[in-house]
Amino acid sequence: MSLPKNRRPLGLLIVLITVILAASCCKTEEDVSTIADLNTRVAAYAPTSIEADLEFLPASEKAVLDTLVAASRIMHEIFIEQAWPDRESMLASLNAL
Repeated sequence: MSLPKNRRPLGLLIVLITVILAASCCKTEEDVSTIADLNTRVAAYAPTSIEADLEFLPASEKAVLDTLVAASRIMHEIFIEQAWPDRESMLASLNAL
């Protein structure tokens, strides 16, 4: 069982939000260079696939693991909604980068 390859770590999301906030209040050349520096730092992150060999697990434990992964996805969505109530505009801003 592994995370989908198109998922990005939460840390990257936090860094991207920081970049957006910095860009939204940019007024001086120093601010512009700071944003360029942040963009360079964000570019250093790469999506990482986390995988495990689950072949040795019995079917019952694989089923439990599938249930736990499904529950974690639901919990993630709840957390995101609580942390960023205006999620849609935040995602639109991230996609605009």
